[in-house]
Amino acid sequence: MAETPLSPSDKEAPAAPTSRYTTVSTITRVGERRAVIIWTPRFIVIFALVLVFSLSLSSILAETWANTGYPLNRVVLGYSLLALGCWALVAARAHSSWIRGGAVFSTIWALLKVGAAVLGLLGMEDRSPALFHLDAAANSALLGAYVCLSIAYTALSRWDTWFFRLAPLVGAGITAWTYFQGPVHELDWLTLERALASTLLYLSLFTWWLRPSCWKAQAGPTFLLGSIPLIQLILNATQDTATPTMQYFFSLIILLAMLFGGIRIWQSERVRSESATS
Repeated sequence: MAETPLSPSDKEAPAAPTSRYTTVSTITRVGERRAVIIWTPRFIVIFALVLVFSLSLSSILAETWANTGYPLNRVVLGYSLLALGCWALVAARAHSSWIRGGAVFSTIWALLKVGAAVLGLLGMEDRSPALFHLDAAANSALLGAYVCLSIAYTALSRWDTWFFRLAPLVGAGITAWTYFQGPVHELDWLTLERALASTLLYLSLFTWWLRPSCWKAQAGPTFLLGSIPLIQLILNATQDTATPTMQYFFSLIILLAMLFGGIRIWQSERVRSESATS
Protein backbone atom coordinates (compact mmCIF):
# COMPACT_ATOMS: atom_id res chain seq x y z
CA MET A 1 0.00 0.00 0.00
CA ALA A 2 1.15 3.50 -0.73
CA GLU A 3 2.03 5.58 2.27
CA THR A 4 -0.35 8.40 3.05
CA PRO A 5 1.59 11.68 3.31
CA LEU A 6 1.49 13.25 6.70
CA SER A 7 -0.17 16.58 7.14
CA PRO A 8 1.82 19.46 8.66
CA SER A 9 -0.12 19.07 11.89
CA ASP A 10 0.87 15.40 12.13
CA LYS A 11 4.58 16.10 11.86
CA GLU A 12 6.59 16.10 15.04
CA ALA A 13 7.05 19.64 16.28
CA PRO A 14 10.47 20.63 17.60
CA ALA A 15 10.76 20.37 21.33
CA ALA A 16 10.54 23.65 23.16
CA PRO A 17 13.59 24.58 25.20
CA THR A 18 13.32 23.74 28.84
CA SER A 19 13.22 26.45 31.44
CA ARG A 20 16.67 25.48 32.65
CA TYR A 21 18.35 26.32 29.33
CA THR A 22 16.30 29.47 28.94
CA THR A 23 17.42 30.67 32.36
CA VAL A 24 21.09 29.97 31.65
CA SER A 25 20.91 31.83 28.32
CA THR A 26 19.28 34.82 29.95
CA ILE A 27 21.87 34.93 32.70
CA THR A 28 24.67 34.71 30.15
CA ARG A 29 23.32 37.59 28.11
CA VAL A 30 22.83 39.70 31.22
CA GLY A 31 26.32 38.86 32.41
CA GLU A 32 27.82 39.93 29.10
CA ARG A 33 26.18 43.34 29.36
CA ARG A 34 27.15 43.87 32.98
CA ALA A 35 29.85 46.50 33.42
CA VAL A 36 33.02 45.67 35.32
CA ILE A 37 33.04 47.63 38.59
CA ILE A 38 36.61 48.64 39.40
CA TRP A 39 36.06 51.22 42.13
CA THR A 40 34.55 48.92 44.73
CA PRO A 41 33.84 50.40 48.20
CA ARG A 42 36.71 48.45 49.74
CA PHE A 43 39.16 49.58 47.08
CA ILE A 44 38.01 53.20 47.38
CA VAL A 45 38.62 53.23 51.14
CA ILE A 46 42.04 51.56 50.89
CA PHE A 47 43.09 53.75 47.96
CA ALA A 48 42.01 56.96 49.73
CA LEU A 49 43.72 56.06 53.01
CA VAL A 50 47.00 55.13 51.34
CA LEU A 51 46.86 58.25 49.18
CA VAL A 52 46.31 60.59 52.15
CA PHE A 53 49.06 58.87 54.13
CA SER A 54 51.50 59.07 51.20
CA LEU A 55 50.84 62.75 50.56
CA SER A 56 51.23 63.57 54.25
CA LEU A 57 54.46 61.57 54.46
CA SER A 58 55.85 63.30 51.35
CA SER A 59 55.10 66.72 52.82
CA ILE A 60 56.80 65.79 56.10
CA LEU A 61 59.84 64.42 54.27
CA ALA A 62 60.14 67.60 52.19
CA GLU A 63 59.97 69.83 55.27
CA THR A 64 62.43 67.60 57.12
CA TRP A 65 64.85 67.78 54.21
CA ALA A 66 64.57 71.58 54.18
CA ASN A 67 65.49 71.69 57.88
CA THR A 68 68.11 68.93 58.11
CA GLY A 69 69.45 68.47 54.59
CA TYR A 70 69.45 64.66 54.60
CA PRO A 71 70.34 62.92 51.28
CA LEU A 72 67.10 63.35 49.32
CA ASN A 73 68.00 60.65 46.78
CA ARG A 74 67.45 58.01 49.46
CA VAL A 75 63.76 58.84 49.62
CA VAL A 76 63.55 59.17 45.83
CA LEU A 77 65.14 55.74 45.55
CA GLY A 78 62.58 54.27 47.94
CA TYR A 79 59.64 55.78 46.06
CA SER A 80 61.10 54.63 42.74
CA LEU A 81 61.48 51.08 44.03
CA LEU A 82 57.83 51.06 45.11
CA ALA A 83 56.73 52.17 41.65
CA LEU A 84 59.06 49.61 40.07
CA GLY A 85 57.62 46.76 42.15
CA CYS A 86 54.03 47.83 41.47
CA TRP A 87 54.44 47.95 37.68
CA ALA A 88 56.40 44.71 37.65
CA LEU A 89 53.42 43.12 39.42
CA VAL A 90 51.04 44.61 36.84
CA ALA A 91 53.19 43.22 34.00
CA ALA A 92 53.10 39.78 35.61
CA ARG A 93 49.32 39.72 36.15
CA ALA A 94 48.15 41.59 33.04
CA HIS A 95 45.72 39.76 30.74
CA SER A 96 45.64 42.39 28.01
CA SER A 97 48.66 42.61 25.73
CA TRP A 98 48.32 46.41 25.68
CA ILE A 99 48.36 46.54 29.48
CA ARG A 100 51.34 44.21 29.59
CA GLY A 101 53.25 46.34 27.09
CA GLY A 102 52.42 49.52 29.00
CA ALA A 103 53.48 47.89 32.27
CA VAL A 104 56.82 46.85 30.76
CA PHE A 105 57.49 50.42 29.58
CA SER A 106 56.43 51.75 33.00
CA THR A 107 58.81 49.30 34.67
CA ILE A 108 61.62 50.60 32.47
CA TRP A 109 60.67 54.17 33.43
CA ALA A 110 60.82 53.31 37.13
CA LEU A 111 64.09 51.43 36.63
CA LEU A 112 65.64 54.50 35.01
CA LYS A 113 64.43 56.61 37.94
CA VAL A 114 66.11 54.13 40.28
CA GLY A 115 69.33 54.47 38.28
CA ALA A 116 69.18 58.27 38.48
CA ALA A 117 68.67 58.12 42.25
CA VAL A 118 71.61 55.73 42.64
CA LEU A 119 73.85 58.01 40.59
CA GLY A 120 72.76 60.90 42.79
CA LEU A 121 73.71 58.96 45.90
CA LEU A 122 77.11 58.27 44.36
CA GLY A 123 77.72 62.02 44.10
CA MET A 124 76.83 62.80 40.50
CA GLU A 125 75.71 66.40 39.96
CA ASP A 126 72.12 67.17 38.96
CA ARG A 127 73.18 68.85 35.69
CA SER A 128 75.42 66.00 34.60
CA PRO A 129 75.00 64.88 30.95
CA ALA A 130 74.50 61.29 32.13
CA LEU A 131 71.39 62.32 34.08
CA PHE A 132 70.08 64.19 31.03
CA HIS A 133 70.48 60.99 29.01
CA LEU A 134 68.59 59.01 31.66
CA ASP A 135 65.86 61.65 31.75
CA ALA A 136 65.38 61.52 27.98
CA ALA A 137 65.28 57.73 28.04
CA ALA A 138 62.75 57.79 30.89
CA ASN A 139 60.51 60.19 28.96
CA SER A 140 60.69 57.89 25.93
CA ALA A 141 59.62 54.94 28.07
CA LEU A 142 56.85 57.07 29.56
CA LEU A 143 55.41 57.89 26.14
CA GLY A 144 55.55 54.23 25.11
CA ALA A 145 53.74 53.24 28.29
CA TYR A 146 51.06 55.87 27.80
CA VAL A 147 50.34 54.85 24.22
CA CYS A 148 49.84 51.22 25.25
CA LEU A 149 47.85 51.93 28.42
CA SER A 150 45.59 54.52 26.80
CA ILE A 151 44.64 52.13 23.98
CA ALA A 152 43.75 49.25 26.30
CA TYR A 153 39.99 48.96 27.00
CA THR A 154 39.37 52.20 25.08
CA ALA A 155 37.11 52.35 22.04
CA LEU A 156 39.18 54.29 19.53
CA SER A 157 37.24 57.09 17.91
CA ARG A 158 37.97 58.96 14.69
CA TRP A 159 39.74 61.66 16.70
CA ASP A 160 42.00 59.02 18.28
CA THR A 161 43.03 57.84 14.83
CA TRP A 162 43.81 61.38 13.71
CA PHE A 163 45.62 62.07 16.97
CA PHE A 164 48.11 59.25 16.45
CA ARG A 165 48.60 60.37 12.84
CA LEU A 166 49.27 63.98 13.79
CA ALA A 167 51.32 63.30 16.94
CA PRO A 168 54.66 62.73 15.11
CA LEU A 169 54.23 65.98 13.16
CA VAL A 170 53.29 67.91 16.30
CA GLY A 171 56.23 66.37 18.14
CA ALA A 172 58.66 67.38 15.40
CA GLY A 173 57.30 70.92 15.47
CA ILE A 174 57.60 71.23 19.26
CA THR A 175 61.14 69.84 19.18
CA ALA A 176 62.24 72.30 16.49
CA TRP A 177 60.59 75.24 18.25
CA THR A 178 62.15 74.35 21.62
CA TYR A 179 65.57 73.69 20.11
CA PHE A 180 65.85 77.03 18.31
CA GLN A 181 64.72 79.04 21.35
CA GLY A 182 68.24 79.00 22.78
CA PRO A 183 71.26 81.04 21.66
CA VAL A 184 72.86 80.00 18.39
CA HIS A 185 76.23 79.23 19.99
CA GLU A 186 74.54 76.72 22.38
CA LEU A 187 72.80 74.66 19.70
CA ASP A 188 74.43 71.25 20.14
CA TRP A 189 73.36 67.63 20.52
CA LEU A 190 72.74 68.01 24.25
CA THR A 191 70.37 70.92 23.60
CA LEU A 192 68.57 68.83 20.99
CA GLU A 193 68.25 66.01 23.50
CA ARG A 194 66.73 68.37 26.06
CA ALA A 195 64.25 69.66 23.49
CA LEU A 196 63.32 66.09 22.56
CA ALA A 197 62.86 65.19 26.23
CA SER A 198 60.44 68.11 26.67
CA THR A 199 58.57 67.11 23.52
CA LEU A 200 58.11 63.59 24.84
CA LEU A 201 56.51 65.05 27.96
CA TYR A 202 54.09 67.12 25.88
CA LEU A 203 53.13 64.10 23.78
CA SER A 204 52.67 61.99 26.93
CA LEU A 205 50.33 64.62 28.34
CA PHE A 206 48.39 64.95 25.08
CA THR A 207 48.04 61.16 24.78
CA TRP A 208 45.84 61.13 27.87
CA TRP A 209 44.26 64.54 28.29
CA LEU A 210 43.46 65.49 24.69
CA ARG A 211 41.52 62.30 23.97
CA PRO A 212 37.94 62.29 25.33
CA SER A 213 37.75 58.51 24.90
CA CYS A 214 40.39 58.13 27.64
CA TRP A 215 38.40 60.31 30.06
CA LYS A 216 35.30 58.28 29.28
CA ALA A 217 36.80 54.79 29.55
CA GLN A 218 39.70 55.29 32.02
CA ALA A 219 39.15 58.48 33.98
CA GLY A 220 41.34 57.38 36.92
CA PRO A 221 44.50 56.49 34.97
CA THR A 222 43.91 59.48 32.69
CA PHE A 223 44.07 61.89 35.64
CA LEU A 224 46.82 60.14 37.61
CA LEU A 225 49.18 59.28 34.78
CA GLY A 226 48.42 62.43 32.80
CA SER A 227 49.43 64.59 35.76
CA ILE A 228 53.00 63.22 35.69
CA PRO A 229 54.21 64.97 32.50
CA LEU A 230 52.26 68.11 33.45
CA ILE A 231 53.99 68.38 36.82
CA GLN A 232 57.36 67.64 35.23
CA LEU A 233 56.86 70.35 32.61
CA ILE A 234 55.94 72.86 35.33
CA LEU A 235 59.03 71.88 37.34
CA ASN A 236 61.24 72.32 34.28
CA ALA A 237 59.77 75.74 33.60
CA THR A 238 60.13 76.95 37.20
CA GLN A 239 63.41 75.33 38.18
CA ASP A 240 65.08 78.75 38.58
CA THR A 241 62.22 80.32 40.56
CA ALA A 242 60.64 77.55 42.63
CA THR A 243 62.08 76.76 46.04
CA PRO A 244 64.13 73.55 46.38
CA THR A 245 61.57 72.25 48.87
CA MET A 246 58.74 72.56 46.34
CA GLN A 247 60.89 70.97 43.65
CA TYR A 248 61.64 68.04 45.94
CA PHE A 249 58.02 67.65 47.08
CA PHE A 250 56.61 67.56 43.56
CA SER A 251 59.30 65.16 42.41
CA LEU A 252 57.93 62.79 45.04
CA ILE A 253 54.37 63.50 43.85
CA ILE A 254 55.39 62.37 40.35
CA LEU A 255 56.57 59.03 41.72
CA LEU A 256 53.41 58.70 43.82
CA ALA A 257 51.21 59.38 40.78
CA MET A 258 53.01 56.63 38.89
CA LEU A 259 52.61 54.29 41.85
CA PHE A 260 48.89 54.94 42.30
CA GLY A 261 48.31 54.73 38.57
CA GLY A 262 49.83 51.27 38.71
CA ILE A 263 47.65 50.34 41.69
CA ARG A 264 44.53 51.46 39.82
CA ILE A 265 45.44 49.42 36.72
CA TRP A 266 46.36 46.42 38.85
CA GLN A 267 42.92 46.59 40.45
CA SER A 268 41.35 46.74 36.99
CA GLU A 269 43.20 43.64 35.84
CA ARG A 270 42.34 41.78 39.04
CA VAL A 271 38.62 42.58 38.77
CA ARG A 272 38.51 41.68 35.09
CA SER A 273 40.22 38.38 35.81
CA GLU A 274 37.73 37.52 38.56
CA SER A 275 34.82 38.55 36.32
CA ALA A 276 36.09 36.37 33.48
CA THR A 277 36.49 33.30 35.69
CA SER A 278 33.05 33.74 37.28
